[in-house]
Amino acid sequence: MEQLGLTATDIHNIEYLQDKKVLEKLPGGFRWLKKNIKEDVILYFETFAEMLEDKLISQVNIASLMCAKEHKKAAMQIVEFAATS
Repeated sequence: MEQLGLTATDIHNIEYLQDKKVLEKLPGGFRWLKKNIKEDVILYFETFAEMLEDKLISQVNIASLMCAKEHKKAAMQIVEFAATS
């Protein structure tokens, strides 16, 4: 897991469901979860996944994606034109 960029603290927090940033984002507010309760583990990882998704979305530059889409569309039109000529 460390090869994926996780620190020893990250691994500990995942193992014991103790990352306070994740616990603060739980539906219903902060509370301690138990690692041996299936529902707690699922809730922790779903909340953690939502946080990672939100972080990723905040880093995406929509304008550059739209520009890239337009470039791809133009390139496809050029290819189609060249194929029919």
